[in-house]
Amino acid sequence: MPIAIELVRVSKKLGGQPVVKNLDLKVPLQHSLCLLGESGCGKTTTLRLINGLLLADEGQVLVEGQPVSAANATMLRRSMGYSQQGSGLFPHLTVMDNISLIARKKGWSGEEIRQRSREVLDMVQLDFKEVSTKRPRQLSGGQRQRVGIARALFLKPKIMLMDEPFGALDPLTRKDVQDLFLQLRKQQSLTTVMVTHDLLEAFKMADSIALMQGGAVEQIGSKEDFMNSPASEYVERFVSSHLEALRELA
Repeated sequence: MPIAIELVRVSKKLGGQPVVKNLDLKVPLQHSLCLLGESGCGKTTTLRLINGLLLADEGQVLVEGQPVSAANATMLRRSMGYSQQGSGLFPHLTVMDNISLIARKKGWSGEEIRQRSREVLDMVQLDFKEVSTKRPRQLSGGQRQRVGIARALFLKPKIMLMDEPFGALDPLTRKDVQDLFLQLRKQQSLTTVMVTHDLLEAFKMADSIALMQGGAVEQIGSKEDFMNSPASEYVERFVSSHLEALRELA
């Protein structure tokens, strides 16, 4: 299977403190990887290294075989979809202006933008006539998150990066938007890397999971690997604590 994203011995310091340490990761084409872990473990920094918002101090980040550098980071970033918690929409822009912002900067015509806006809003099960002229404050939380996904899909990316994309949603809406994205991922043949602190979300959304601690990967594998063969005491405690919390709520 071809490799879409690869990190080779990648390290990064922020404020003089090591945040990512000698990280090795491979994400095959059309595969879904979840970066899982507690706050401060380095998962969001890893995502930003992949899309070039940060550059590695040591090692190499490759996207479709191309090293991420200062010279090409902006171009590579625009070739990838990016969805984040709270949708990240500009409050003063309409839905259509939000989702087509980069396309307009790239010189798309008004008709091209209108047609693609209809397509992507239909993908996320929103009615173009109903929402295209609204501003984010006029939408529900679930609608805003769907618009955020539509924006990420606008330029037809092969790779989607997601930073806690469902974290701000109530449980029922969260499940609906998760299920929607799972369908879209399959339909669009996307390679995805998603950040979460929620073990059950990782189990649901990813083909493989990389549990991080202190800037390094503690274990990478499938749901079954984490449930049946934890690689360390930390992994066992992390999994057990989440499952115990779930049982207490039951």
